[in-house]
Amino acid sequence: MAKELAAQAKEAFVDDDFDVAVDLYSKAIDLDPNCADFFADRAQAYIKLQNFTEAVADAKKAIELDPSLTKAYLRKGTACMKLEEYRTAKTAFEKEVSVRPAYPSSKKVKDWDKIEAEVKKQEKDEKLEGDAALNKFFREIYSNADEDMRRAMSKSFVESNGTVLSTDWKEVGAKKIESTPPDGMELKKWEI
Repeated sequence: MAKELAAQAKEAFVDDDFDVAVDLYSKAIDLDPNCADFFADRAQAYIKLQNFTEAVADAKKAIELDPSLTKAYLRKGTACMKLEEYRTAKTAFEKEVSVRPAYPSSKKVKDWDKIEAEVKKQEKDEKLEGDAALNKFFREIYSNADEDMRRAMSKSFVESNGTVLSTDWKEVGAKKIESTPPDGMELKKWEI
């Protein structure tokens, strides 16, 4: 019965119905909780659903049940990459290679430190537009700010209902910040 459910789950996966695949793999696991393949395959469905934390948990369980199951290491590494846990991903991929060195994908050597550096550089250099660029800009200011600057930013933003953002605590700390609507807009006060 568990194998039949797993076969149905694979069909659902192939049909890009990943939620159904997860449900069917879960039922198969309930019937046979010691089958590493079920956990590894459900991890792949979780990856497709972008539930990376669940994917890592399933991959770990699959590895615990069968340390020679290379696809479990691959799934763990893939999910960890998506979670930006690069060192853990690197370890998982290296373990995959050491478990089956003759496997075709094991013959491609990768410089994981270089890949990690490239990903970080891409994130830093990413050209954002509109609100995303503005939010990134404010996050950078906030993360590099001292305590007074953070207090000023928080106080001015909250008290002005998001219309003012100041970094000068000496100016902001001593008075209440008034809302300042953008040009051409009217400020409305809503009663709750």
